[in-house]
Amino acid sequence: MPETKACESKTDTIEDHHGHVERVLASTPDLLLDNGADLIAATVPATSSRVVAATEDTTSGRHRLLGELAGRIPFPVIVVNDSPIKLKFENEHGIGRAVVDGFLRATNSLIAAKTFAVVGFGSCGRSLARTLRALGASVIVVERDPVRALEAAFEGMRVTSIDRAVELADALITVTGRPDALTADLMTSLRDGAVLANVGHFSTEIDVAGIERVAVSRREIRGDVTEFVLENGRTVYLLARGEMLNLAAANGHQIQIMDLGFAHQAHSMRARARSGCLHPRLQPRAAGDRPRSRRGRSGHAIDRRAEQLVPGPRKFHRKRPPTG
Repeated sequence: MPETKACESKTDTIEDHHGHVERVLASTPDLLLDNGADLIAATVPATSSRVVAATEDTTSGRHRLLGELAGRIPFPVIVVNDSPIKLKFENEHGIGRAVVDGFLRATNSLIAAKTFAVVGFGSCGRSLARTLRALGASVIVVERDPVRALEAAFEGMRVTSIDRAVELADALITVTGRPDALTADLMTSLRDGAVLANVGHFSTEIDVAGIERVAVSRREIRGDVTEFVLENGRTVYLLARGEMLNLAAANGHQIQIMDLGFAHQAHSMRARARSGCLHPRLQPRAAGDRPRSRRGRSGHAIDRRAEQLVPGPRKFHRKRPPTG
């Protein structure tokens, strides 16, 4: 049985995190299961790495693989985030409830009758927006992709620009997977008492350093709530220091959702170990990634009869009209 080491804790600083990355790679792993692409990025300059394959689980990590790390990774990476299992279950069914859990724990405040701006309407943002609306919130969506923006509009949500959203929202939550979704220049337009939170993998989606520069005072009023008073006299509340709200202020996804995510990563690693045909590039998913184990344990079953019925070409016979 290979040895398993835990190198992370909930209260780690960014310096602690980088130290953990170094210790993981010092153990000379053959396979990497990554979240955010930090492990993968650290192997790029290494000359003696034994890594033969990796998985990446997050949208933020996917952006890094397609951006700063494009063409530089010498081994195949299975991007679990692109799998239907990840998109449909972990993102769409898991993230909304987990973020709401973090918001309630951090603020002890109602969601109903508040206006929330969800910045980003990918699978995670969609889940969050739907969950907030189901709990009685009015939801505004900020989205740069026209198709996703239209989807939000067709679901009855108001779609607008970030400049307008900061003026209207009681709370803004970033879910983009990219840095600087909410910048310091927007702070003066926020409503008095506005709440800011982030769900992206990295704490760079909200410009926390910029908020600190434009604020005249700062104080911690709860364990995961920081109060900033701006020059215009308005107060802004930042949750969980701009880190992932669902993890920093709560316990993350529900265990059934994580079962699927971890099983998919394990399946991807098994597929790589059994097959040497994967090329050094991003792979959308491992072949045959169907959640069979979760289906069986949950008591649900799939109709197999339809898979066995393969219809051939149908012949249609027109009846001849009677003659006489």
